Amino acid sequence: MLQRNVYVDLLRENSPFADAASIERHLSKMQRLNRVQSKIMGVRPTSNDQIDFDAEPARPDQLPYLFEGDIVLTDNQMDSILKNAEDQLWAKQGLQPRARRSMTSSLYARWTALPIPYYINTGSGVSEPAVLAGVARWEADTCITFTRQYNRPNGNGLEFFLGSGFVVTFSSVKRN
Repeated sequence: MLQRNVYVDLLRENSPFADAASIERHLSKMQRLNRVQSKIMGVRPTSNDQIDFDAEPARPDQLPYLFEGDIVLTDNQMDSILKNAEDQLWAKQGLQPRARRSMTSSLYARWTALPIPYYINTGSGVSEPAVLAGVARWEADTCITFTRQYNRPNGNGLEFFLGSGFVVTFSSVKRN
């Protein structure tokens, strides 16, 4: 069972998690994704891969609920990424032919328009200059553009906030 502070952190306002059970499902899927990715890369999980919930995480990748160290996924996003990883593993094992495709084939998960709106939740303690520098870097290094919102986006958008000592990017999907 997780320490209470992890649940409190994840059950905050506007969290993608409705309750403790949804957090447990998410963590179970994250563990499954880690196992699949380990098989794809041909590495064996070690005892170092187990999360010690009694210790304060030293790095973002030690937070068990974050995808790629800084993303809290919704349930639909997690399912899509997990399915894609399983498809990759099956293809590698020769069990299923795999057509070339993007990170996700799900159209609902794609941005339908640019620029992508984002909101910096300065009330959480996140570093506004750090977020602005990161967004500027993304725009310089990719073809993606962003537009800052001074209120939380009503639809699709990104929210940057300080969580568990690290900056976390939260991507919403069709928030009403």
